[in-house]
Amino acid sequence: MNIAVAGTGYVGMSIATLLAQHNHVTAVDVIPEKVEKINKKVSPIQDEYIEKYLAEKPLDMTATLDGALGFPHCHEDLLIRLFREE
Repeated sequence: MNIAVAGTGYVGMSIATLLAQHNHVTAVDVIPEKVEKINKKVSPIQDEYIEKYLAEKPLDMTATLDGALGFPHCHEDLLIRLFREE
């Protein structure tokens, strides 16, 4: 299944990391540093389990700044949008 997760904060990274064990996940964010870290298998947040999964598990996850790359591929599968309340 192709899954897109919009937002790579604590909730988004937790969901993306778990789902990427058995699905292709595209993580979309607007912060270039976060996208770069994820693509290098480095966690953009401090979380012991996510750091371990990125380093040790074979995850099918890529990150991008471009929502147009992530969202169209999941139109028939699953799109998860995470919004931060101000």
